[in-house]
Amino acid sequence: MNEYDFDLIFKLDDRELSDNCLDSLFDAGCDDATISIGMKGYLGLNFCRNSNDIKTAISTAINDVLKVLPHAQLERAEPDLLNLSELAFFFNFTKQNMRKYARGEITSVTNQFPKPAIAGKTSYWHVAEIAQWFNEQSVREINSSKIDTLFALWSLNQANDILHQPNPEMTESFTSLLKSVA
Repeated sequence: MNEYDFDLIFKLDDRELSDNCLDSLFDAGCDDATISIGMKGYLGLNFCRNSNDIKTAISTAINDVLKVLPHAQLERAEPDLLNLSELAFFFNFTKQNMRKYARGEITSVTNQFPKPAIAGKTSYWHVAEIAQWFNEQSVREINSSKIDTLFALWSLNQANDILHQPNPEMTESFTSLLKSVA
């Protein structure tokens, strides 16, 4: 058995959240989660779940929540997309050091830092890609279980995005287009 750490954020019907539901979540199997209620209408759970594999850990966590909150919708799984400051904190680097890796200013690495998933004034990277890159460059050793977890969370978010796409036909059309030019 391995221990997997991940966060799940659910969007709730305003009437679903009560003090009783928090106790019910504990009784339903979420006794390995820290529950946070920050923004109205959302529930965050930070799981530290023991399981044979990450897929089982995530799926049982989601099912445990849905037993108590059947109308809850999974919004996101985290960590997935992080900016440079968040990456620095996550990997226990300074912001300046992380910025140097991203700009290619560290001469001891041979491969280019991964491209951001979202580029802009504040750019965001998939933390799974950065963890894998750190391993490949011998910058920081990240255990394979942690990397598997990060890639699973990224995949879960992609699957969730596909379920909630605004126009499935257009998405399929663009997917075909991209496959033909790649």
